[in-house]
Amino acid sequence: MQISNGYLDTGYKATRIADPSENLREDSNSFGGVIAYFFHGAAKTKPDGSDRFRTDMIKAREIWKLPLVEMNPIELTQQEANVINLQQEDVDCSSPFLNDEGPNNHVREEMAKKRYWDYVNLDLFGNWISVWYVPFSTFSDGTTIGCAYPNTGNPVFHYIVMSENSNNSNNQSALAHEIGHILFGTVSGQDNSDPTGPSTTIFIQNDDGTTFTIEQKHSLKTDNVMYPIAGNNTGIESSQREKAAKSRILTSITP
Repeated sequence: MQISNGYLDTGYKATRIADPSENLREDSNSFGGVIAYFFHGAAKTKPDGSDRFRTDMIKAREIWKLPLVEMNPIELTQQEANVINLQQEDVDCSSPFLNDEGPNNHVREEMAKKRYWDYVNLDLFGNWISVWYVPFSTFSDGTTIGCAYPNTGNPVFHYIVMSENSNNSNNQSALAHEIGHILFGTVSGQDNSDPTGPSTTIFIQNDDGTTFTIEQKHSLKTDNVMYPIAGNNTGIESSQREKAAKSRILTSITP
């Protein structure tokens, strides 16, 4: 594995890392790989016509200032999609990605199998993040638009699922937010808490009687990318970047 003329050479495909103007951290001896999977019906472009995954990744690099590398996306074949048979009711953020008791476990097992065989056959490293773009406006709860599942299965993989509403003009930092959860959740010897988050879960009563929850894994700062509702937030603190830079996601390379 090495960098050649600004490209990452793998057994899969050579992929552009980043534009030099993105001003990433100076440590060029590591990178974090991210591979996208598109289910049939999931938008591949932004509302303005730009490439969805590439645009999401540019935003993530701008915020985290880490060498996060997007690999060429994989579009699931119709046969693969039929085997997985993903339904909106299978997409939730309230249970582990793989759970033996859950009704959606079969679907997620099939996604994990796809990720495993791509790891074997396409040289897609196990510690790379896989982002799954699904063709539903939201998750099964009707509100969630994205979720991260670090440290899943054996061998261990890291998953992110993104719905269609994460692609609208009000949610441009959604993938950067979910990548943050993966980065925080893969620091050896530490939990997945956000350095700018609360010491314990807090509950805020809204005027309409509903409750807004901020867990330790989220930031208390309303303009921060790790605030529970990321929206278009780009705020970030040095303590967050410092923790993220310790993630096991970052893989050593040969200059």
